[in-house]
Amino acid sequence: MNEALSYLAFSILGLLAIHAGIVHTVKTRAEQNIRALLGSKGAIHLHIAPNGFWGWEQNRLREVDISASHVSLLTIPLQLYPHSGWRGDIDSMSLHLRRFTLQNLPVHSLIITIPHLTYDAGRAVLHGELQLRSAGTGTASIAIGANGLKEFILHKYPSRFENLHVQILSGKIALTGSINLIGEYVPIRSYYQLNVQDGRYVYLVSPEIELNGSPTPSSLSASIVHSINPVLDLVKDLSLGGYFELKSVSIQTGRVLFHGLAFIPSHSLILNKGRVHE
Repeated sequence: MNEALSYLAFSILGLLAIHAGIVHTVKTRAEQNIRALLGSKGAIHLHIAPNGFWGWEQNRLREVDISASHVSLLTIPLQLYPHSGWRGDIDSMSLHLRRFTLQNLPVHSLIITIPHLTYDAGRAVLHGELQLRSAGTGTASIAIGANGLKEFILHKYPSRFENLHVQILSGKIALTGSINLIGEYVPIRSYYQLNVQDGRYVYLVSPEIELNGSPTPSSLSASIVHSINPVLDLVKDLSLGGYFELKSVSIQTGRVLFHGLAFIPSHSLILNKGRVHE
């Protein structure tokens, strides 16, 4: 009886050792893989929670949370590689990026949460590579601060403004400085609201514009706004086509918040659209 109990105890300890070894190996390789995707610079943290004690062995994960700050990206480093074979399941995946650049433009934060994912279990176990196969539709939010918005406007319209100053007030955006009108820079003080169109465009609306300290006629205000709208195109300006469908925008004190649906596009779709540089 004692020998049987001893054998059982050693068997359990052996299983626990194997379990611990699998956990350590997969986590270490996964962290290396995520750092390769997000770049060598910046603070990067990966949290993986299995679905139950034996979730690692069964390739069932409850959540995967990737957090990073001060990284520089050309696009979101998540893609799908649909195929058959040994697979694993992830209940939910989250990507938290803070104080980073996207297409060399500063972004305060980007939070994406995606449910119901599957991944290549063989690659995960053997190489620590999190290669996704399928994913559900999730949610996303993007926050841009005043400095980021200013840099974005100057980048998109390099010769349109001088001495630009941007404030994000409650419900409005204030732009002051000088604007190029027919080859001459004119002092401008202006206030705008924002509107979303077609899931990708952001337009300046309801303009209140003063030129040289005097209110402008509505026709001139409309002409000025028309010349710079859409102020943001998520596909062309931020390379978020296939990842983000814009649903709403809100202006809070100090930041602009964009909300929408989140997707993970297939690798072949990204390549066909020419947005991945390998």
